Amino acid sequence: MSQPNKQGSTLNDKTKQRNHAFTGLTKFSKQRNEDDVVVMHLLGLNRTGKSSTAENFIREWKLHKQNAGKVFAHNPQNNFKGLVDYEIDNIDETWIEDLFYIKEVADERGNKRFQYFPTKDAKNGLIVLDDYRVLHDQDRPQRWLKVLMNFRAKWGIDIIFICHSPNDILAYAGRFTTDWYIFYIQVDKTGFDRKIPDKEKCEKAAVIMKAFTQEYVPEGDFKKFYPDFPYIHIDTKGGRMTACNIDEQQMRNVLKKKRNEIKEQKEIEKEIKDTDKFLKAIDKGISDAENNK
Repeated sequence: MSQPNKQGSTLNDKTKQRNHAFTGLTKFSKQRNEDDVVVMHLLGLNRTGKSSTAENFIREWKLHKQNAGKVFAHNPQNNFKGLVDYEIDNIDETWIEDLFYIKEVADERGNKRFQYFPTKDAKNGLIVLDDYRVLHDQDRPQRWLKVLMNFRAKWGIDIIFICHSPNDILAYAGRFTTDWYIFYIQVDKTGFDRKIPDKEKCEKAAVIMKAFTQEYVPEGDFKKFYPDFPYIHIDTKGGRMTACNIDEQQMRNVLKKKRNEIKEQKEIEKEIKDTDKFLKAIDKGISDAENNK
């Protein structure tokens, strides 16, 4: 049975099932391996559906946890009403104490070192960081981020990062990302840090989403897609890219048009190179003729 899509097409059951299967939500299952934690990055402009999609992810996470896990969130737009147990603010760093604490210990030789322990509520919890560069305005990773990234698997913590631009992505956090969600962004190949392992796939996804938007959402009004906003999901472990909440025929049209554009661009570049070679040959002929006078 097909269900009308607000973009004027339909998403059939097979497409919707495929979209759900590869969004990363299935990784929240209770039956998963304890070490299999999720680190998501949602990337897109304002009002492209990031927060609504993240809200769905949080609900799915709580469903799989049977409300046993706690949700911590930096939520400046107050998008996750009724879903957050601990609010994270950017006024000071006292919120870190809700996540983990530090003990200074000494080994047999008397050398001091630090040990990190999760709080009871943070263990097996979910951390959602919307506009996370407000909390982390430096390019070098701060200690709280290093602790979360290094102990996330041991503590069973899932993390969702949300930002607007590739320039907002911290390369350190990007290296641990298991799932990318690329919504519409105005840039395509600029801004993705070369240190991010999935740089090329993210660039391709950005190019495709830009082409899709230009073709089917020229006015930039993504509200008509609510609640199933279009994006491309990248599973870094499986290496798979999946277009979600996008009609299959529309995606084929976008890819075909993009391939033709690339082909035309290559032909133009070849023509320029051939012309350049021809002009160089003429210059060389003139030069040789002058030398033989």
